Amino acid sequence: MPALKNLPFALLLLLMLPGTVNASGFKVDQQGAKALGMANAYAATADDPSAIYFNPAGLAGQRDPALYLGAFALVPSTEFRDPSGAEVEMDELFVAPHFYLVYPYRNISFGFGVYAPFGLGTNWSETGVARYQATESEIDTLNINPAIAMRVRPWLLVGAGVDYMRSSATLEKMVDQSLAGGTDAKSSLEGDGYGWGYNAGVIIIPAESFRLGVSYRSAIDVDFNGSASLDNIAPALQPLFGGASFRTNARTSIEFPATLIIGAAYEATENTTVELDFERTYWSSYESLDIDLDNEVQPAGFTDTSEPKDWRDIWAVRAGVEYRAAERISLRGGYAFQNNPVPDHTLEPRLPDSDQHNISFGIGYNASNLVIDAAYMFAYFEDREAENSILSGEYSTSGHSAGLSIGYRF
Repeated sequence: MPALKNLPFALLLLLMLPGTVNASGFKVDQQGAKALGMANAYAATADDPSAIYFNPAGLAGQRDPALYLGAFALVPSTEFRDPSGAEVEMDELFVAPHFYLVYPYRNISFGFGVYAPFGLGTNWSETGVARYQATESEIDTLNINPAIAMRVRPWLLVGAGVDYMRSSATLEKMVDQSLAGGTDAKSSLEGDGYGWGYNAGVIIIPAESFRLGVSYRSAIDVDFNGSASLDNIAPALQPLFGGASFRTNARTSIEFPATLIIGAAYEATENTTVELDFERTYWSSYESLDIDLDNEVQPAGFTDTSEPKDWRDIWAVRAGVEYRAAERISLRGGYAFQNNPVPDHTLEPRLPDSDQHNISFGIGYNASNLVIDAAYMFAYFEDREAENSILSGEYSTSGHSAGLSIGYRF
């Protein structure tokens, strides 16, 4: 049956969810409130423990043992309208936590970070026009990132780290059984996996007021193992599946993309620092989605599949500013633009991505030992129209992210 032919949905699809608030694709850039206040233009500044994520070389410039922790709430909202005028909306909340620790010893600094580099959630209506592509979806990632950095010269900082990332996910969608005389079936997939990677960075300080930063984060290959299930199978199809419900093991893999950031920070005045970053994300590694099922149901079209994705590498440009308004108070702002990796022919409700504009604001309080940073970002996604075999229509997306980071120097 054509409807059941579209049933295979692997763990990788759990990552292709709509509404990442501050990154094209499904990457989460909200990893520190100071950085977010500057639109994440932070690879050259990198002067708090979140440097473990943005540029580990920045750890070598920090003099005191310190921790930095917090969380961000990401709230995407997407509206889809099909060619007939039917509409459906999606609003969701995703929380991204972060924890960093740095311990300097002579000219070497040791760091340890735990954060969520990918992940989001969606909740499309089970009766809406997008129900056969996605309904309830969730993905969680946890990355453990020890790092080490060194001041090689007064003007040269270097750093590197190891990434161990775990991911778990759940996806649900509806399956059209009208040709078999039944109501919609409900499909679900759950699973988890892990992978290894690394990150490295360099900061060059040619003058007291000027810093150059280069940061690279490797791709991470994750093999997912889980189970796929189908419930409320139409009576006419139950003999093929052995009952009203069916469950089998499923496997797939995903190469989470590598990223490269080149940034420059300039202390324009005694109280003002500006930074400009260029980031390249190598999404072209996502060429296809390959699904391997333990138990196939050939007559119903429930078989192993390979779906083309053909994503492309993208650029992001970020500009941020920090103004130290008083001895303990800093005000921050920033703007970022990034294009999206999804071509027209594979655009789908799981990730109705489009080119986006981000505007951020932040404030910081810095006492003798205590640091409190808060930030907010609004993401505007340009409207995008899909005309393909997956689902044609127009997507309108926006998002908010806000969070708090608290640091303490020992």
